Amino acid sequence: VVLDKNYIETPTTVKITWSKSQDSIFSKYEVRYSETEGVTRESELSCENADINDTTCTIENLKANKYYHIKVVVFDKKGFHSGSKKPLRIMTGNSKPEFEALVEQVGEEKNTLSFTVKAIDPDEDNILIYDMPKDLLPKGLEKATFDKHKRRFKWKPDYDQSGSYSVIFVVED
Repeated sequence: VVLDKNYIETPTTVKITWSKSQDSIFSKYEVRYSETEGVTRESELSCENADINDTTCTIENLKANKYYHIKVVVFDKKGFHSGSKKPLRIMTGNSKPEFEALVEQVGEEKNTLSFTVKAIDPDEDNILIYDMPKDLLPKGLEKATFDKHKRRFKWKPDYDQSGSYSVIFVVED
């Protein structure tokens, strides 16, 4: 069988396909994977398909941003087996960080409104880059500041700035 190089991946799953076996006494497909080269019969088993036409497998619970080597092995009814000639080497994707919920903030005229934002990255990347794009600030918040390193927003509303405002923060890993 030949592994299709066009696979679908998310940060923790990969869906692969391969060519149909031509073995007349086909028994099953096994899909095995490993984080290291040299996928063997002892490598992690992901799928076992007994239908000759079922040439897909979704490998789940993978680690994000990791390389994996995947191999399909075909078994016949006599117990003989043959694997895909070259394992497929893939890298799982990156999960986007997401902000923790922030309660509504209320400011008072002439008093500094200050709060900190925080995001969580499912991949546990050590470096997150925060921003508050000035060009997306609503009219009236031009003097608001955001310390990207401390993740702290500050704004001192004046007497003519009553109302509701929405601020957009972004985070990347």
